[in-house]
Amino acid sequence: MPQFGPPDVEKMKAKRDVNGLIKALDYDKDTAIRKAAAKALGQIGGHRAVKALVAVLKDKVIHFDAAFALRDLGWEPQGESGAWYWIALREPKKAGSIGSAAVKPLIAALKVMDHDMKHAEAVETLGMMGDLRAVEPLIESLKDENESVRAQAAKALGRMGGSRAIEPLIASLKDPYEYTGGTAAEELGKLGATQAVEPLIAALKGGKKYVRCKAALALGQLRDPRGVQPLIHALKDEDKEVRRDAALALGEIRDPSATEPLFTALMGAIKELDDLVIDPAGEAMAKIGGPAVDILIGALKDENYHVRYRATRSLGEIGKPALAPLIASLHDEDHKARIGAVEALAKIGDARALEPLISMLKNDPDPYVRMGSIVTISTISKDLALEPLIATLKNDQDGEVREKAAGLLGSIGGQQTVAPLIAAFKDNNEIVRRKATDVMRFIGEPAVEPLIAALQDDDGNVRHCAAEALGRINDPRAKVALAANDKDDQKGGQLASYILIKTNLGNPLNLEVKTEKFCVYCEHLQEPNLRDPQYPKGVGECSNFNVSNKGVVSFDNTCGGWKANTKVRFWLSKGYMEHNQEGWPRKPWYQVFDDGPDGEKGTR
Repeated sequence: MPQFGPPDVEKMKAKRDVNGLIKALDYDKDTAIRKAAAKALGQIGGHRAVKALVAVLKDKVIHFDAAFALRDLGWEPQGESGAWYWIALREPKKAGSIGSAAVKPLIAALKVMDHDMKHAEAVETLGMMGDLRAVEPLIESLKDENESVRAQAAKALGRMGGSRAIEPLIASLKDPYEYTGGTAAEELGKLGATQAVEPLIAALKGGKKYVRCKAALALGQLRDPRGVQPLIHALKDEDKEVRRDAALALGEIRDPSATEPLFTALMGAIKELDDLVIDPAGEAMAKIGGPAVDILIGALKDENYHVRYRATRSLGEIGKPALAPLIASLHDEDHKARIGAVEALAKIGDARALEPLISMLKNDPDPYVRMGSIVTISTISKDLALEPLIATLKNDQDGEVREKAAGLLGSIGGQQTVAPLIAAFKDNNEIVRRKATDVMRFIGEPAVEPLIAALQDDDGNVRHCAAEALGRINDPRAKVALAANDKDDQKGGQLASYILIKTNLGNPLNLEVKTEKFCVYCEHLQEPNLRDPQYPKGVGECSNFNVSNKGVVSFDNTCGGWKANTKVRFWLSKGYMEHNQEGWPRKPWYQVFDDGPDGEKGTR
């Protein structure tokens, strides 16, 4: 019997009338009925329902409802139908994951997709798939009314369009949407399209900022001599990002005529503190190489530290072509030029610089030149640096230079470095003694026996440095030696006790151990129950304290926030230590550990 009224979807659903619901999918007089029928089929299920729903996935009116119904039925999308399923759900990337079967549906979708973002995503997906069937549809997409679609089409064509894409991309350089024009320029550079040089030069001169940036970089990729002068002119562009990309491009072309303009741009960028341009200009000069050496050598004398620093980096990056001029600069009257030359030679790392550098180490009047020389010598050859470093540690007149020598010897390590470093325990400069002490932990086991012997030295500095160094090495042999030394007050036993506690090797003074809740990050007690009369605020306040001003021995401080935790803390119950026979006065223990053996503040 013929049906005279609109389909009653609810009645059909109640009767599980699959055939009736399938017919209702085609009822074009009422979209709502069609949508309701698709939903009902998804709820009833069955093979016939799946087949009918798959058939309408291309229908723009109800494809979304059909896809949802298929999802409810647990249908597994595959093949061309699967691609239409994902397109209906506005998931073009998932459609692309199906493979080549999705190319035709995606191309067709370019004409019917009503969601701009998903339209652009479909274009992007076709570009990622790289199927040549999509080239012509993508070229058409360069004319789409939506700017995001045009930009994605330009990018996709750059990936897989080949020579067929060049002319359409050149035309897109003038697109009113700057991201499309910039993307077109970028892709032309990647394609190596030399026929695009003149259009790119025009874009560099007259395009919007993003287009100018990408046009500059594209000209750098093409390395065409025609691009050099326009790029030099772009070094003066009003926008610093364009100036940056022009410098990068000139570095790729490496034309010597760009050397002076690049240096001018570098100086201007340094003057204006323009970090975007400084490094690209310096790197471009380094890539040009030999022709830039003389200008950069001259820049080592500049009063501005940043000019000297960038020149040094560039000379180091140039490498061997800069070696001879840099060695000659070691004798420059200006100490700044000598320092820059030393640093650049470290970057080059050529052994031919060793002899001149060793001579500088012995004769240069400037301590910073000498300090840089020992660093550079060590960088070039650790083996050949050993003798100059030992001589410097022993003989140099400047404490900072001797300290640097001690640190470098520690980094080299080995038995040969132990005796010179122990000898440095007698240095009259505390920073040298401290550095020599600290680096012993890097040397490790070879230093243990000499350090134990040094505990008996007549010089108090040597004994204290040896004790602290042994604690840092944390060798089991140190426990016996330090514990024995603790009983001999004439040999600085109090410090030995402190080291034993700090390294968990023992507690010969039987210091009271308390357990408290404290900040797990910054190691501060949460409860102000341990107070020192000289510090009425107590130790409960979180204020980044250290052992020099509180009544708790704390060995590891990091900071962050409060959280209850339990740790063992060491507490001197009386708060005082006896003075020893070297003349340390009776004073609170934290001052003893913060003062040097001669009572100089800040040496322990």
